[in-house]
Amino acid sequence: MFENSNWTIKLGDQFMDRYFISSREVLAITGISRSTLNNYIKFGLVPVPDVRKCVKGHGQIRRLGYFPVWVIDRIKEIRDLKRKGLTMDKIVEKFNKITPWEAKEASTCFLAGEWVNICVLGLAIQNGDEVCRRVLPEGYVSIMNTVRKSFESTVANFGGLFIKDMMHTFLSVFFSSDEYVERTLRCAFALRQNIMSILEEWGKKIGYDIFFGIAISHGKYISLDGRNFLPSDVNCSGGIMSHVIYLSHLANNSEIFATRETIMEISPQRRNIFKYGIKKSEKGKITLFDDVFARSTETVEKSVPEIWKDELANVWVTCLVDYRYPLFDGYPLTE
Repeated sequence: MFENSNWTIKLGDQFMDRYFISSREVLAITGISRSTLNNYIKFGLVPVPDVRKCVKGHGQIRRLGYFPVWVIDRIKEIRDLKRKGLTMDKIVEKFNKITPWEAKEASTCFLAGEWVNICVLGLAIQNGDEVCRRVLPEGYVSIMNTVRKSFESTVANFGGLFIKDMMHTFLSVFFSSDEYVERTLRCAFALRQNIMSILEEWGKKIGYDIFFGIAISHGKYISLDGRNFLPSDVNCSGGIMSHVIYLSHLANNSEIFATRETIMEISPQRRNIFKYGIKKSEKGKITLFDDVFARSTETVEKSVPEIWKDELANVWVTCLVDYRYPLFDGYPLTE
């Protein structure tokens, strides 16, 4: 029995990981065969699974492939397209056409001068300077390499593209395609889970806590000459790259900030999947005011550097707290 259960999904007596789902659970929910799932992987319609140790409840099986949970959405879309009479070749062509992060050259994705909607996601190591002083550059490089590897693989699992790291911040982009904003937000939750585990382990090794924050902004990217693929503040609207860097440094440890423009890109019907709002602390008690936004400079508890204040003056944000993954009517699916 699959049912919604207040910001989690209940799977029998087990609770499904909200960010990743095992291949067995994919087959059980969707009703497709394992050979069909393997074909979808071969055609690039769903990502290659991350093979890892099983959670409890899988009997004698020690290792399973795990997919990002949005794969359920993708399989539903494929089923609907099949029902409309599309051949497999046409379905592959359709999804390949809307996955520019897989392209080798910008010219295969965008026309010169064409504006494209994007979400930018960043993760900052907030006390990176102090950590570097404590473990020396060699030790800090090891920490950052571990974080970068996890960041890149998690972003790729949700259909995003790693751009660069700067100012102790890792940046990625999600180009406009089906549910790209929702995928960015879900990726942020998965990142928080993964990076928190990594930094807690490193913190124990070095005897010092390592803090991080995550931020997301929405805007537009333009391919200036048909070859300029990676977004930057030069070819993105409104300075969104800088906003993400600043906000990820200003968020409280492990918090996720999203700009108002990001949330407003999601339809009202889908927006209630996510729990978000502004946190206020009074007398040691934290209260969440649901579904609201505030000026970023008035929301953060940390002091905002003067050089950032002008850029962030008109940026409104909210704090992402949690999300639930909706199951679709009619599951398990039949081909």
